[in-house]
Amino acid sequence: MANDANMAAQGERTFGGASADTMLIRVGRGVGSGLIVGGHLVHGSGFAAGEIGHVVVGTDGGADCACGKAGCLETWLASPRLEAHLADAADDASRVAVLREAGERLGIALGPVVAALNLGEVILAGPHDLLAGDLLEATAETLRSRTMGELHGDLSLRMTALGRDIVVLGAVVTVLTGQAGIS
Repeated sequence: MANDANMAAQGERTFGGASADTMLIRVGRGVGSGLIVGGHLVHGSGFAAGEIGHVVVGTDGGADCACGKAGCLETWLASPRLEAHLADAADDASRVAVLREAGERLGIALGPVVAALNLGEVILAGPHDLLAGDLLEATAETLRSRTMGELHGDLSLRMTALGRDIVVLGAVVTVLTGQAGIS
């Protein structure tokens, strides 16, 4: 009935204090995002705004993706793929390298979007043990190195505090807004 990442973005905007110009990245079995620009959820002309999971990040190839391309963001960041890469890591340094590489790839994908839409905030939702820490830090570093500090220096990049219920919270907002006119 509704895209889970869009509902998560709506939940974060209403209950998590997200700014009016926000992108929420939802990581799970795949990678998607919800975009809020000017306080409104953006759907796009084909209702696919924010579908960044199948954007190829980098020019150095990468793992084959279910969509048929190689090096899609999902191959670096989707929970099952990231967990498999971490399981193959020989030691803590290798584990950190895996997380930082995934964060860098996310930053590469986000840079043009943040710059084009002049977003004030990017929020990650998904497994906290995977996304917080090294991955989030590498994403922030990459984003800052790929956007103009004068325009995007105050960009906030954070994890959601709403947990697993974020999608349900967004769906509630959508139903109440649509059915009862409450906003």
